[in-house]
Amino acid sequence: PSAGKTASDAKRALLNFASPTDKVQHFYSDNAPELKKAGDEMGWRHDASTPGVSQTNAVAERQIRRVEEGTRTALYQAGAHHSMWPLAAQHFCMATNLTTVNGSSAWRARHKCDFRGQDVPFGALIDFKPPLSLTTRRKFPKFGPNGVPGLFLGWHMRPGGKWGGEYLVGLLKD
Repeated sequence: PSAGKTASDAKRALLNFASPTDKVQHFYSDNAPELKKAGDEMGWRHDASTPGVSQTNAVAERQIRRVEEGTRTALYQAGAHHSMWPLAAQHFCMATNLTTVNGSSAWRARHKCDFRGQDVPFGALIDFKPPLSLTTRRKFPKFGPNGVPGLFLGWHMRPGGKWGGEYLVGLLKD
């Protein structure tokens, strides 16, 4: 997600969606200039809906609406500020990909395996092991817990939608 509608933002997002080994030959869009330019720069064949004819883009528009509604709901349920919409949108999309229907999920269809992480609601209070930089700054009791409270913000994804086992966490202030 990006607040700016620039070709460089679109290119970055498209490259992040496709893994380095994926060979994208064709993609479909709503004919937005930034998507067209990004696709051209990457050498991807581009097919687009007919401008001004909403019927040719109804499926995409409905999916966009679904993500907007899901993002809004995630923010509301977490009690999060609307400025966190990029994280909430990514979380909603990933959680949707993990949803199992008839024994399968979008994650399984793309990666040919089950997701090995946890499906946690956006903004959930969790305890997590802090990074080493935080542990050296903060002294923990020798026999106390080695976790600190934080908010779950999503999964840190690698290019191609790959997950390396890292979570996005917001640290709560002392």
